[in-house]
Amino acid sequence: MRFLIYLFLAYVAYRVVKALLRPRKEVSPGEVIDEMVKCHSCETYVPRRESVKKIFEGEPRDFCSEECATKFLQSKKNNFT
Repeated sequence: MRFLIYLFLAYVAYRVVKALLRPRKEVSPGEVIDEMVKCHSCETYVPRRESVKKIFEGEPRDFCSEECATKFLQSKKNNFT
């Protein structure tokens, strides 16, 4: 039983030392890692780098998926006819 306790303590010590020695990427104050944007179709938020970008009436629009972009563009197209 003592062997298991020593083994567990050695593992915990290993993890602590490993975490302390690992280089960390520091984020400076005010630095934005990724901005969240609202989908123009379903109004959910997605990271800007993962959003689907489409141009509508000369303005860039962000969507959560191709399906939402298609749905939005079709609904706007149907409103004009």
